[in-house]
Amino acid sequence: MRLVTFLLLSCVFLVAASSEKLFAITQSFNDCLPNRIIGEVNWLSGDGVKHVCGRTVQEGGLLTIHPGVRVVFQEGSSLEFAGGVNAFGREDSPIVFEADGDGSWSVGFSAINEKQSLSWVHFINPKRPIDFSSYTVEIKDVTVSGGYGMEFGSGKYVLSKVSLNVLSGDALGFYGSVADIDNLEIKSKGALSGVSLYDRARIRDRQSVV
Repeated sequence: MRLVTFLLLSCVFLVAASSEKLFAITQSFNDCLPNRIIGEVNWLSGDGVKHVCGRTVQEGGLLTIHPGVRVVFQEGSSLEFAGGVNAFGREDSPIVFEADGDGSWSVGFSAINEKQSLSWVHFINPKRPIDFSSYTVEIKDVTVSGGYGMEFGSGKYVLSKVSLNVLSGDALGFYGSVADIDNLEIKSKGALSGVSLYDRARIRDRQSVV
């Protein structure tokens, strides 16, 4: 009788453990961002962490990212912003992009017609350069720490109060870009260089500490 009871309890325990693991896997899968982001979308900190699990592309529309939002990348994942973006954090509640572990991840901004604005945003240990190939981007109070810096394509960019402490590549690389820079701080001992200009890129640097 005791043996039968023991076996029954063991079965109940195994079923419960399996159900809990299945729920965790399902929950993790359901928390992933979709492959496509379309239309007018708001990301709020109260909605929980935004998990990037594969390749997610914003296709036009307007994405508003509110203060305190955390975007966490799984290994090998990428996020491409190809529409309008208003990422407005606060000093006491920044927007954070970071990895779930040490795996590679990437983020890019590539809108053609829509304006993109970032303020009080922290990029933590990006494994590839943060790519800006949009036509118009305003970047203010943005920090990049660890990993790679930023690369800019042939658009028009405004950078103000940007701080970079990166370990690889150029802290800032401009490729045919036109940029207005104010109050740039670079503390990148491991980077190849601070600011590099390629393909006739032009910048107006009003005040920087490199």
